[in-house]
Order: sequence, then structure tokens, then C-alpha cells
Amino acid sequence: MDPKTIKEILDEVSNTENLSTKISKLEDYANNIEKEITNMKKFKFKLPITIVNLADVLSTIREELARLRQGPRSSEV
Repeated sequence: MDPKTIKEILDEVSNTENLSTKISKLEDYANNIEKEITNMKKFKFKLPITIVNLADVLSTIREELARLRQGPRSSEV
């Protein structure tokens, strides 16, 4: 999977029509970011800002996953 910004990830997902495909893509990105964070933690003393930024991206992806799993709200229908 090529590196992407959070904007690119969310744009890609928003342009995907199938809900299960959206969720699957976000789960893949979240899993890859979690692995990246785990690999980087051994260098935390050198990369604290990078780890914080990746954690922020992971949080954004998890929020979007939660929103998608809840389904459409009445105001979005």
C-alpha cells in the first residue's frame, strides 16, 4: 500500500460507493498505521512528533469507521 495523506485516504473512501468496501479500506489503513506505530515505538526518543501524528491519523480513521458503521443519520437521508 502506497503512503497517503489522511486527506487522500478520506477522499478515496468518500469516492467509494459500497459501504463494506469503505469499511474494508479504512480497516486496512488503520491496521497498517497500527503496525507502523508499533515498529516506530522502539525509536520514540527520535520520532515523538511522527508517532503523535500517526496516532492522530489513526484516530481520524477510527472515527470515520465508527461513523460508517452507525449507518446514515436521518439528516443525511
